[in-house]
Amino acid sequence: MTKFLSALKVKCQNGLFVYNAMLQVCLRLFLFFLRAAYSKPSLHQKPMSDYYQGPNNSAKLKAVTLTLLASATILVIWRISWRFWKKVIGLPDYLLMVGLSLSICLAGFNLDPYFRWGYGYHKDDLPPDIQKALTPKICFWLNQVFFKATAGVIKLSICTIYMNIFSKPVLLSTKIARYANFALMGVIIAYYTGGTLVSTFQCNPIRKAWQGDLDGTCIDNTKFRVANAYINSFTSVLLVLIPFPALLSTGHRSKEIWQFLFLIALGLAHTACAVVRVVMIYVPNEGAATDPHWYNTTSNTLAMAEIFTAVIVSTIMTMRPCFQVVFSGIATTVTSTSRTRRTRMNSSGVMDTTTSQKRKVDRQGFSKIGPTKTEVLNIELQSRDRSTEELFAPGQHPSRKLEEA
Repeated sequence: MTKFLSALKVKCQNGLFVYNAMLQVCLRLFLFFLRAAYSKPSLHQKPMSDYYQGPNNSAKLKAVTLTLLASATILVIWRISWRFWKKVIGLPDYLLMVGLSLSICLAGFNLDPYFRWGYGYHKDDLPPDIQKALTPKICFWLNQVFFKATAGVIKLSICTIYMNIFSKPVLLSTKIARYANFALMGVIIAYYTGGTLVSTFQCNPIRKAWQGDLDGTCIDNTKFRVANAYINSFTSVLLVLIPFPALLSTGHRSKEIWQFLFLIALGLAHTACAVVRVVMIYVPNEGAATDPHWYNTTSNTLAMAEIFTAVIVSTIMTMRPCFQVVFSGIATTVTSTSRTRRTRMNSSGVMDTTTSQKRKVDRQGFSKIGPTKTEVLNIELQSRDRSTEELFAPGQHPSRKLEEA
């Protein structure tokens, strides 16, 4: 009997212990929900509905980046497919493909923070966990690395085009342009390779580049950014100026030469972007240090415009034959349509006037010089289908053949 009572006492004590524990848990849960329902959020704990309510300036970066990215991709595919079909694909085209691939990665590193991590809003409009996220900081570190690598590859692609054009120099101006181009290639390879490595290892340890609270040292990124902006502008200007004296000094300035020079001159758009970025460095941007989510959007947009403008300009530089075919096709379509309309109007008797008789006489006169026009057209078609490098080879000026025809 005593053992039974002692066992019962132990079971009751255990039951009371379990009951007491369950009661305490329920009471704590009740107090937690009661406190959450009636207590006001502190200054550091706002409800999620209070975030992402302010203005957002990311639309311009998204529009510029996506538009230029699509344009550059279409043009590069068009150029590569054309030159592959004509069997004239070479080193400039391979470098261009590498440059486009790097620029696509660069666009991803810039767009990801603005699509997924709240960049474009003010910092106070973002939740604390988004503000402290490391992913966007890693993206912007990769952005610095890939920007220099992309710019170097694209500019090297343009230099290799000049290298092919000036491969057999005859005139003194052509020799000077050839040597100047080689010197510029050396500067581009040396600086952009070094700049890419410096951006990669700008901090010791490396992860301090995106984790500023770590112990370590970093280079002065502001001074490095200024130097990079000046060198970008300087090399861009030289890429536009180098071929002009040599090509303008040729005895036969054919239509193809002027077209090629016009495509080169479009590189001034890239130069303008680079110069604007230099000017922006000296414009006070006091909020960039404390609120980079908002204040760095304009500079990032200009960087995307600069790099994709460089890709587009370097792409269209040898696309003169492609544009010729398209424009001639449009002109032929318009001409044939107008002729068909005139034929229908003449057959209906509406245009049986003195004007129509004059046009008939004019057509008869033009038919007499038909063979000469056909010869000129054949020569023009031959020059249209040839690559830019072949057109500027010594003794290959199509203007001579046109004059003879």
